[in-house]
Amino acid sequence: MKILIIGSTHGHERIGLQVIEELRKLNLYPNQVEFIVGNPKASELGVPFTEGDLNRVFPGKPDGNYEERRAFELSEKILQADLVIDIHSTKTTDLGENSMIIVTKYDEETKRVLELISPPKVLIMRHKSDNALVSQAKIGIAFEYGLDDSESVMNATVHDIAAILMSYGLINQNPFSNPREVSTSSVYDVYDAFKKNFEGDYVLSKEIENFKQINVGQVVCTTNSNEEIIAEEDFYPILFGNNRYKDILGFKAQKL
Repeated sequence: MKILIIGSTHGHERIGLQVIEELRKLNLYPNQVEFIVGNPKASELGVPFTEGDLNRVFPGKPDGNYEERRAFELSEKILQADLVIDIHSTKTTDLGENSMIIVTKYDEETKRVLELISPPKVLIMRHKSDNALVSQAKIGIAFEYGLDDSESVMNATVHDIAAILMSYGLINQNPFSNPREVSTSSVYDVYDAFKKNFEGDYVLSKEIENFKQINVGQVVCTTNSNEEIIAEEDFYPILFGNNRYKDILGFKAQKL
């Protein structure tokens, strides 16, 4: 059994490094569990990435830019692992009902791992998922439980990863307490992005909330030129936020 636990794939997200620091206290065997700083250069600088988003360039290139070369280095390790855990943070929620795990596969083995921790939300990322870090793994899950500087998010992430390690017999008991309520997971199939077909910034409508259904004809946002952007279909908004991305407003999903 070989598990990779990766933090700071985006260099400004520090929570993965804190989680790894806590998990190191378990004195796990390195041939069974390996801790990795995903993007060392960006992590040292405290920036998301240096030349390209590491989580969008897998399997990488041996002669590409820094992130492409780093993805190529990591891909060999990922392909040899039985399970890969990638730790992120999000600016859209704190620990609670919208804390999420992101996967690119939803097969029986992935479901078994998810059932061990029952995250509030599971996102099956089908939209342009082939170049994400976890997409290279036999079983790959990405934690996005909440804010980067939240102690409760860090504690919940540590607890749930330890629960996974215990299920594989790598530790005898979970020494970490769980700061969140455990309930049945809600599962969303993320099938597309809501493309930003206009220039400049925008303000989301007050009615727009992540995981709250948007109906066809509903105003999604207003541009800085006072144009109203209208939904052309029913969908659940995922990772929407004011001016969070350059080319999209967020992602569209169906609830399973």
